Amino acid sequence: MHNFKTTLNVILLSISIGFLSNIANATVYNTVTGQLIKKEPVYTSVQQRQPQQVCSTVDVPVYGTVQNGNSGATGGDVLAGAIIGGILGKAITGQDNGAGFGALVGAMTSAEKKKGGTNQQIVGYTKENRCSTQYVTVQKKVANQYKLVYLVNGSEVSIVVNSAVARNSFIGQHKQFRIHYQLLN
Repeated sequence: MHNFKTTLNVILLSISIGFLSNIANATVYNTVTGQLIKKEPVYTSVQQRQPQQVCSTVDVPVYGTVQNGNSGATGGDVLAGAIIGGILGKAITGQDNGAGFGALVGAMTSAEKKKGGTNQQIVGYTKENRCSTQYVTVQKKVANQYKLVYLVNGSEVSIVVNSAVARNSFIGQHKQFRIHYQLLN
């Protein structure tokens, strides 16, 4: 029983001390009206990538058909090809018709070998204007916050707000302020 009384007294004493400490730290609020006297943007630097068209003049190759150095077969070359072709045609077939056909094929082959071939080569250049899109990083200053200065009870009070709140604020506007009074030791 003695322990119960002691425990009860400690609990009651703790509650009393807690209650008295809340009274000692009592907070009082008062409401006053202030008037907006300044509205200043607060700038922040941001980086943005912007497209930019860049154009330049370039040399573009022009291709053409060019003949090789040989201008063609001579009459002697064609005759030699015809003779060799005729001999081979007669030897392979054993007939005169084979010799005639061989002579014709030999003459044509010889003429084609001596004739210069053609190929594609760069024969000159033209100038063309070509453009491309490149991205550059630029620094911009953006006002995403505002400093509002109010005159409250003869004192200037500064508040930083976002741009949405600032859009609805104008010089001369009146706002209510809660002033917080607290007892200090």
